[in-house]
Amino acid sequence: MFDALKYLKEIKNLYRLLRNMVRLGTVVRVEGDKAVIRYPSGTESPLIRWVALAGAFSSWRAPSKGEQVVTLNYAGGDDETACIAIVGLYSSEHPSKSQDPHQAHFRWGDFFNATVIDDGSLMVDLKTNIVLNAGQKIVIKAGQQIVMNAGNSINVSTNAYTRKTSTTNTEGVHTQKGKVDIKGPLDVSVSVKTPAILSYASGAFSMNGDGAIISKAKITSCIVNGKAVENHTHTDSVGGEVSPF
Repeated sequence: MFDALKYLKEIKNLYRLLRNMVRLGTVVRVEGDKAVIRYPSGTESPLIRWVALAGAFSSWRAPSKGEQVVTLNYAGGDDETACIAIVGLYSSEHPSKSQDPHQAHFRWGDFFNATVIDDGSLMVDLKTNIVLNAGQKIVIKAGQQIVMNAGNSINVSTNAYTRKTSTTNTEGVHTQKGKVDIKGPLDVSVSVKTPAILSYASGAFSMNGDGAIISKAKITSCIVNGKAVENHTHTDSVGGEVSPF
């Protein structure tokens, strides 16, 4: 005998299961690597996993409270614990940051923002620090220019530092500790000051393979062949003593 009521109940149950296989909801709580999802009906799921990259290359990004998700029930819609959540749907609480098809944005709160433009540009804004650790080498290449601006200081600490340029320009006070070797000509346009030489006329100091030439200089102390020149006198043509200066 055909039982219409029985088949009607089975059809309603199948319809309910089909509706529960794919559902839209929002995240209400995150615990570890699982989340609780609230559906428009007001019911909530148990703790379920969300879809992420989990292989040799993996990523971790916990969904935010209020983030819209789609849940898939791979148990046929009956067992809520057999659900997974596909996260990342935009909503009024978490709207898209841009609608420009030529840009890709990656944002985390107010402390990280990265924008990639399809002309090949990358812009990254961070609130605090960037730390790069490499076991062997870090290589930075630019076809035209590298610009570094630091509000306070730039510190380089290494065993050896090599700089090769066609032209080097440095502005400001320069302090050097340790030995300095200059291989090649040295052109000083203003003056060179040492504890002995206070000043000299512009262009009056020169050095080459034969030694140094100084003219029109004010010298406070000088020792030549172990003798202090400031206490040394010469005899002039008439027998008087005169300073060598």
